[in-house]
Amino acid sequence: MKILILILVLLFNTQAYGGQISSPPPLKDMPVSLQHYLKQLYNNFYILEVVTTAPNGSKNGNKGQMVIYNNSGTFSLWVNTTSSTVWQQI
Repeated sequence: MKILILILVLLFNTQAYGGQISSPPPLKDMPVSLQHYLKQLYNNFYILEVVTTAPNGSKNGNKGQMVIYNNSGTFSLWVNTTSSTVWQQI
């Protein structure tokens, strides 16, 4: 009897919530500005900023932000560790 009640409750829950989620709009119905913004995000997702001065102590950043430091042709990766001007070279 308990199994039958459980099955009925699950069946009614899926029918009640199944039709409330609408599908996303197709790309042709999206505003041009939103489509342009999403394309810019996609194109620049993995592009890191290249700096020519050592970022530690001189550049503010968010925790986890990465930059590439170009020291006259020698490149190194730096990561911000404290959401301020503290950067660590990797």
